Amino acid sequence: MCGRFVASTSTADLKRYFSVDRVDDNSDQEANFNVTPLTEILAVRERKSERVLSRLEWGLVPKWAQDVDIGHRLINARLETLAEKPAFREAFTHRRCIIPVDGFYEWKVFGEPSTPKGRIPKTPTYIRRRDRAPLALAGLWEIYGQENGPNHWLRFCAIITTAAQGSLADVHHRMPVILPPNAWNQWLDPLDHDSQALTGLVERYPSAEEVGRDLEVYPVSTRVNSAQENNPGLIEPVSQ
Repeated sequence: MCGRFVASTSTADLKRYFSVDRVDDNSDQEANFNVTPLTEILAVRERKSERVLSRLEWGLVPKWAQDVDIGHRLINARLETLAEKPAFREAFTHRRCIIPVDGFYEWKVFGEPSTPKGRIPKTPTYIRRRDRAPLALAGLWEIYGQENGPNHWLRFCAIITTAAQGSLADVHHRMPVILPPNAWNQWLDPLDHDSQALTGLVERYPSAEEVGRDLEVYPVSTRVNSAQENNPGLIEPVSQ
């Protein structure tokens, strides 16, 4: 899964890196080294033939949901069932996005609980590109509205996950889909509704070879376990 990540690249740098045509109002990004679900984050979308950088709330709410609180449970979408699940099917066909992150955290099970009912020890791990460029995570976005209600035209998103590859499988059995630049155009194209072709596109990334070549994986401080912690020290390596 992907439940925490880092977003520290400036809006101006993201605009250049992703060849964005337009930045929505109030889309300046302050560095966040511990992004949690239900936070407003930046995402790249295609709207009216323009590549746009805009704010979405992390935690997708389907159009048919009766309550926005369902977003607490829909921060991730499994690649294997995107075309089938009612919560994601329409967004997968019409509303795809890229979620830029500098890296993401996963928790590796380390050892056995001290008692039968004890907590299983886990080590927080940070994953980022070796060249420090942003990771382009495949995502879905949705508009949620209630006629004449307080939640009119809210925008939400979810990160797509797949089976972990290479060394990441030693950390967790799931990982986000990471798109290379040559896949961005097809993924963002709202006129491409071929779910089979789109599934085939994203299920290739990243391969085990790409994980070993492009990503670095290392343990970090347990301070990241607290959602209140937010500083550059969270991504500093620690010895096990």
